Order: sequence, then structure tokens, then C-alpha cells
Amino acid sequence: MQIGERFLKRGLLTKDQLDRVLEAQQQTGGRTGWLALSLGYITSRELLQILAEHYHLPFLENASEHANLIDISLIDRVSYQEVLRYQTLPVRRVEDQLEVWTIYPGSESALTWIKDTYQTEQISVRVIGERDFFELVRRFWKVDLVKWAADGLFYRSPEESARQRLGQPQRIVMSIALVVFIVVAWFFPTKVLLGSFLILQGIYLLQWVFKVWLTLGHKDVVLELETISRLPRSEWPVYSILVPLYREPEHVLRQLIEAIKNLDYPPNRLDVLLLVEEDDRQTIEYLKQCRPPGHFRFVYIPPLGPRTKPKACNYGLLFARGKYLTINDAEDIPEHDQLYKALAGFQAWGDGTILQCALQFYNSRQNSLTRWFALEYANWFDILLPDCTGGGCRFRSAAQATIFLWRRCVRLAGGMPIM
Repeated sequence: MQIGERFLKRGLLTKDQLDRVLEAQQQTGGRTGWLALSLGYITSRELLQILAEHYHLPFLENASEHANLIDISLIDRVSYQEVLRYQTLPVRRVEDQLEVWTIYPGSESALTWIKDTYQTEQISVRVIGERDFFELVRRFWKVDLVKWAADGLFYRSPEESARQRLGQPQRIVMSIALVVFIVVAWFFPTKVLLGSFLILQGIYLLQWVFKVWLTLGHKDVVLELETISRLPRSEWPVYSILVPLYREPEHVLRQLIEAIKNLDYPPNRLDVLLLVEEDDRQTIEYLKQCRPPGHFRFVYIPPLGPRTKPKACNYGLLFARGKYLTINDAEDIPEHDQLYKALAGFQAWGDGTILQCALQFYNSRQNSLTRWFALEYANWFDILLPDCTGGGCRFRSAAQATIFLWRRCVRLAGGMPIM
């Protein structure tokens, strides 16, 4: 029996809904169950129940409540990177069989990994809910996950991390310079004040000249969108969208979800991760009331270490499934063709490119303050930053609307987990 027929038999899909799923499948490719999930017709739990039935495997309800069944000695032999990659968790030995729980039934690579790791051919597989699976991963590897998210770069490359602010030579040089400045200022206060003023004005003048030079050489960035229009939608890559959230109002969350739903990109090729703090009950309740479609996933961040946006995004990286990754803030309203244009950018400039989307104020005419900010953003993102790129200058990207290759980002963040 086909997956679609099982949905009909169980009453999870109507005939019209199944027809729409099959029509979308012809246009964009993908699996029937995942398409039904991304269109909001079923839940991830219902999908996994049907998959368990399809593969003749038992489905375990509320698996996270049975964590006491898991043998720690088996867990110690694998890493969280492997567990997340294969979506499979070793549990216990029952007589001569090794029991595993999975959210990826039918995966031959997962079974091969289990067989090679534990040197056994006798495997008993149970399917569990997606939420239960990630809850168990957080429970057993919480400290490791947070450590990687907060300090991964420090352990890999301390000189590139902001955790160690100043090295010993820097402290010595700065201390000597400060002492010399104080001594000179004590004996020649007027000259020091005048000299400091001239230096600061000189720096400001150089910045102004540099910006004018960039502006005079402005060239628009042109993308060849025809190359993407010729690419079948079934071959479009999966995008993971990280959305860090903390104490957000309900109307902002509804606006965010609608904006992402309106993206001109196949929903079955979107992997939206809503990154929320584990103890931020208000935001979690608001999100549940919004009832986002199945391709939106909740990622609960343990309340350990710094509560910062970089830590939240690094944590979300570990759970991302897409080839490309972008970051959106709660108040962002991305253009409907943003990901389409980004795909054209990667086709033109290669996967090593990091794309910074231009940020603009959608309420620029609301008051004087929004007008000033809108002018500043237009200057930065429409003129200066494109010209910096054209001139070979390096600049720090914004913390939002940035799109890049997933694996490249993970390497830069401080380690290469297996996904």
C-alpha cells in the first residue's frame, strides 16, 4: 500500500488534499509524507506513525518519558553528531537484540552505522516522535551541545574567539601607551588635547573620503535569474532558516510566520528552525497558538551559558538539515523571492560565497526616526556595502538576512559535526 493510500485509509488526508499533495509532488519533487506535512495537512507525529506502519515497525508513544530504558553505556559509544546525522538513538540490549529508536525509518545508512558501531546484526527498531527524539538528545548531551554553541570557536581557534579579549602582549603595549599618554597629558595638556582632536578629525575625514570614493564608483549587482528558472524545482536545494526568538510579542510572531509562508520557494524544501529558550514559556505558548506548518520546527535551547543570539544560532546549526542556511530576526519580512535570488547568487559566484541581503525599513514613513534609519540602511546596503564587495574590501555582515553554505558556516563556528 502506498503512503498516500495509508493517509486516506486513516482519515488523515481527504481526497482533495491528497490530490494537491500529488500535484505539488509533480512540480517540486519530494516525498508524499513530507509534502503533506509542509502543507500543514498532517503533524510530524502522524507522519511518523504512518511511516512506522508502512515499514511494519512499532511506534512508541511518549518516548521521552521512557528515558530510564536507555543504557548509558551504549550512549557513551556514540556522539551527538552521529545521532543527529542518522536520526537514530541506541537504547538497550534485549536478549540477543539491540533496540534502537529512530525518526528515520527505512534508513539503510543508519542501520549500517549501528551495525558497525556495536558489531551486531540483530537490531530491533522502534519509531518515536520527532519531539521525543530531540528531547532525548538534549537530555543526554545538553552540556556538550551548549558548550559547542557557546565556546566551540574558542576551543578550536582561541585567537579568533572573543572569549579571550586581549592577549598578554596587547595588555603590555596598551598599558605602556596609557601611562605615556597620561604623563604627556600632565605636562602638555593643551597640545595633547589639540593633537587628539586633530587625529580624531583626520580619521573621520578619511572615512568620509573613502565613502565618497565608493559612492562615485557605485555599480549595481546583476543576477542572471534565467539560470534558476531553467532548473527544475525538484532539484532546488533545501534551505534552513534560523529564527532566534526571545520574549517576542504575539503579533510579531504571526507576522514572521506569515512572511516565511509567503516565500516563493517550495515549502517541502524549507527547514524553518524556531530557536526559543527552554524557559521562555510566553514565546513558546504564542508560537503554539500560531500553529505553524510542519516544516517549522521548535528548537528548545537549554538555559545554560550566555543568552545571546550567536549562541542560539550556533545551537540551531546542529539541528539544521538544509544545504544552505539563512538567519532571520523575529521582525524581519523577507521579500517573497529572496531565496530564489540567493540561489541565483550561489550559481553565479559559487558555494563559498556569503550573501548579505539588503535590509530596508518597511515602515520608513512612520515618523522621523524611521525615516533616518531608512536613509542610513539605504546608504549602507544599497551603496556602500555593494561597492565594498566590488572593491575587494572585507566587512562584517549583518546579524540577519545572511545566507551561506551550511557546512562552511559550521566549520567557521567551531567544529564540523556530522550531519
